[in-house]
Amino acid sequence: MAEVTIKKDKCKGCQLCLIHCPAGHLVLSSKLNKRGVKSVEIKPGTKCSGCTFCFLMCPDACIAISK
Repeated sequence: MAEVTIKKDKCKGCQLCLIHCPAGHLVLSSKLNKRGVKSVEIKPGTKCSGCTFCFLMCPDACIAISK
């Protein structure tokens, strides 16, 4: 399984990664980040397969994936 790291304070909440995750592993946080928006986070209890769709879709390079 892959490990996903999200730079929450850099995220602008565009949700492109969330929309393109085929397994639905991403959700919007209930808390605001330093930019004043709800950032994306990993849904608790899910395991990323490492498809990299979220990484490729993020326009601000907020997501890193390591296997």
